[in-house]
Amino acid sequence: MTLVRNFGTWSGKKEIESIAVDNELGFIYYSDEGVGVRKYYADPAKGNAELALFAKTGFTEDHEGISIYKTGPKTGYLLVSDQAASTFRFFPRQGTA
Repeated sequence: MTLVRNFGTWSGKKEIESIAVDNELGFIYYSDEGVGVRKYYADPAKGNAELALFAKTGFTEDHEGISIYKTGPKTGYLLVSDQAASTFRFFPRQGTA
């Protein structure tokens, strides 16, 4: 295999826990535990700059699993588990954040 891309920021606080790829909207999301959720373009041709860091507050402890819940072709939610609180946080899949 050949490395195609290196990207992303890591806070160094804990670990990168999970990654979700939204093929329709073209984004990659990952949980930087204890910090938030980071968003990047999935297509390497669009660059490696971080597009957003969100879900920075309201979590009991760690940002864990991420999944995509579609409600339509380009609508729905990004679900992020708050493991210590045994809850899920919902964020809109569409939009700039």
